[in-house]
This record gives sequence, structure tokens and C-alpha cells, in this order.
Amino acid sequence: MMRVAATLALAIFAQAENLDVEYRAVTLAVNERRVFHVPHLDRVTGSTGRCVAEGLDSVEPQSFWVQGLCSGMRTVMVWKKTGRRMHLLACVESDDVAKDVMVNRNAISNELKAMKSVTVCARNGRVELWGWAQTLKEADRINAILAKYDRSAVRNFVERIEE
Repeated sequence: MMRVAATLALAIFAQAENLDVEYRAVTLAVNERRVFHVPHLDRVTGSTGRCVAEGLDSVEPQSFWVQGLCSGMRTVMVWKKTGRRMHLLACVESDDVAKDVMVNRNAISNELKAMKSVTVCARNGRVELWGWAQTLKEADRINAILAKYDRSAVRNFVERIEE
């Protein structure tokens, strides 16, 4: 029995993304769950809402999960025992996304995939960008990419973080 629990814990931990940045943004599908490992994790807190749930992982004590329940979003505050706070923004995509919206979403997502603090999400019949631009260069890059698309088809909700 102990061996099964240890194997299960290793399998779950192997799937966890190591969260080691101050700002992280992710896109989830409805019913998708993502696990994040944070060394020295103390607690997670999120704003109230019905579309994104979060909690501490019961198998791996230094991990937490977020799960999409319906189309929506939430910012989760992750607190380390050192007092450091991290932010995780989770955007849950709509179930019924039009093909042209997904084409734009995938194209923009490919251009921004190296920018872990920004996520591209298909919601409300359009592509939405959420997260944080940590430098002026990142903000300019986002604006240059979005200039290629119809403004009614893409909305930018990325916040610029002051240096």
C-alpha cells in the first residue's frame, strides 16, 4: 500500500510544473486541471468565483492545483514560507469556440509562447490576452503582434508591470 502511494505521488509530481517566477499565466480547458510545484509553499489564495478552483495538493505538500470549471478567470496568489508572493492567472476557454477564433488564438499563442507571464485565451467569441508584461520590450512585442489582427477579434488585457 505504501509503495502504491509513493508511486502515485511520483506520477503526480512528475506532471507538476515547477513555478519559480513571480508572474505566470496559463490557459485551461473546461475540466482541465494543472498542478504546480512551489518549493517552500505556504498557502494559495484566490478571488471568489465559480469558474476556476484552486487548492493545495493533498499528495505533494509543496504543490497546488488549479482547475477550470467553466469559461472564466481568476488570479491566484501563491505565498511561500519566505513571505514571497507569486501570481498565477488562469483563464478558462469557452467550450464552443469558432474555428476562425481558434486559428487566431493558436497563431498568437505560438508567437508569445516564450512569454510565460502572458496567456492567450479564446473566450467571449474572440481572442483575449491576459497576464503581465514585465518590461517595456515585452509590451511593445505584444502590441506589434496584435497590430496584425482585427481589433474587434482580439482584446488585450495584459497589464504592464512597472520596473
